[in-house]
Amino acid sequence: MSRLFRKYASYCQRVKNESGGDPMDYLYSAICSTQYGRYGTARKEYAKATRGFVEYPKLWRITGTPNQMVDSYILTDHKKLFPLVDNALDLYQDHERAWVHWSQYAFAVWHIVKNEDVTALKFLDAMLTERNRREFKIMYAMGLTVQAVAERSQKKFDLALTELIDAHARAEKWGWYRDSPEGFVCLPGLALSKLAMERDLVVNAESEYLPIAYLEYLSQHGEEDVKIEEDKPTLLQRWFRGK
Repeated sequence: MSRLFRKYASYCQRVKNESGGDPMDYLYSAICSTQYGRYGTARKEYAKATRGFVEYPKLWRITGTPNQMVDSYILTDHKKLFPLVDNALDLYQDHERAWVHWSQYAFAVWHIVKNEDVTALKFLDAMLTERNRREFKIMYAMGLTVQAVAERSQKKFDLALTELIDAHARAEKWGWYRDSPEGFVCLPGLALSKLAMERDLVVNAESEYLPIAYLEYLSQHGEEDVKIEEDKPTLLQRWFRGK
């Protein structure tokens, strides 16, 4: 991955850290920091990305891709952000693009976060389609991995996570992640690995796209303080409820 590292190392160093920044910039910075082993910085950037997606939802509200918000939350592991993400997804369920498979992934994973594993299985149909199996292999693999975690099946998890990492690697080398920092880390794979470990599953997959050392860092460090203005209505609330 040195090709992408050389191209984006300086870019990620220039990401603005003041509040109100583009959540994708924070996410890119978090991804770079994760691969560089700067785990404390990565965790803070995942937190800023999570809050940014809640405050400025245009990036995922229009495209139907709240998956990055959910993955960022899991990888920052700041419980203070839970009600914000929970409310954002609750508001989004009635949106016209809530049926998109990226959205269904977010809903399924969020139910796992809330320990509602059985409910999570109800959102798999949009991901586990024959078309995705043939043409959109990364989404199909994401669905299989979600299913394995929700069912707490070690055998299924091993197979699904390997398939997900392989699909991510192809996207990083030849697909839409080729010119994006998102290629550095398989975010859904890393986030789902964290949820799997919380269910006593073992992450046997080894890949440069899956920095498990970051999850070990999270398990060894408590929550860090994140400044959150909890009384301030989010932009999402104003858009959906006219506030």
